[in-house]
Order: sequence, then structure tokens, then C-alpha cells
Amino acid sequence: MKPHQTIETYVSVDMEADGPVPVINSMLSLGAYAFTADGLELGTFEANLRPLPQAQQDPDTMTWWGTQPDAWAYLQDNQQDPQLVMERFNAWVRQLPQPVAFVAFPVAFDFAWVNAYFHMFGIDNPFGYQGIDIKSYGMALLGRQFRYMNSDSWPKHWRPTNPFPHRALDDAYEQGLQFRAMLGDRARQGRVT
Repeated sequence: MKPHQTIETYVSVDMEADGPVPVINSMLSLGAYAFTADGLELGTFEANLRPLPQAQQDPDTMTWWGTQPDAWAYLQDNQQDPQLVMERFNAWVRQLPQPVAFVAFPVAFDFAWVNAYFHMFGIDNPFGYQGIDIKSYGMALLGRQFRYMNSDSWPKHWRPTNPFPHRALDDAYEQGLQFRAMLGDRARQGRVT
């Protein structure tokens, strides 16, 4: 490694919610999987959150949850105070080797929720605004247009080995493995400096 290089920690994050809009709706589960580009696994975080008292459930989202009874039941187990969850998540992220980057599929959705919850509870977001979108990263590696990027068109070793069960930690882990495969391909192409 060159002297100016720093090992980055990637934190694959997934969350589940009862609607599409942070704070109007509630985050119900948060999962994260931390790792380095060379595949060193640094740990996981998982918590189910109680709904916000002022929030409401989105009818369309709840109709969709009706098609996922096992995942919905999992979200109801061991729900915790959202502020305490975010304080614990903040402490967990900050104890990881720095710098850290938030990784998600799609980053625009998951990051918006996590950032909103950090700020709602007066917590500085430990990621700042460092976020990587897995789909965009894959687009760059394959040289394809964004609209043609989906898991079915990806190289087989990038595809999820298990279908996403809509459990935040399981989904975060699976998408983290996808991103690790992408990083491995990039390194083999000799593009990592």
C-alpha cells in the first residue's frame, strides 16, 4: 500500500419502514454489516425500532407488507426506542476503523432514512455524507446505462446467493457481499490504487 492510502471501512446498511418518507412514516428495522475491501469482516449491527408516535403508516406500503408476513412478524419482535437505537448505531459505527462509507442499494433511500433519524435525535451522522450506491458502482464497472442495471443482468458472482428476506441485517449482509464481489473485480482489473 502506498503511504497516502488509507484502508476504508464499508458499512452495508439496510432498513425497513412502514412508508416511503422519513419521519412522516417510521423506520422499523436497521441492519448493518461492516467490512474492508480485502474482505475482512468487522461486525454487524441489528435492531428493530418502535414506530414514531407522531408518524403514520403508508397504506400502499402496508398492503405490500401484507404479502410478506414472515418479515413483518420479524419486525414486531423486540422493538426498541428509536433514539436509543440510533445512539447505539452511532457508537458502533464510530468504533469501526475510520474512515467509513455508507453502502446501500439504493443509497438514496436508505441513507435518507438513517440521516433523518440521526438528525431528529440530535446525533451527528458518523458517515457525514459518504455514501456509495451499489447499482451506480456496478454501472461504472460494467459500462452500462443506469436503467439497464438490475441483478438479473449482473455477472453471476455479483448476484445475491439468497433471496432478500426483507430482514434488515440479512439484506445488509447480502448486499455487502455483492459490493465485495464488485470490489474484487475492480482490484483484479488493476484499478485499485
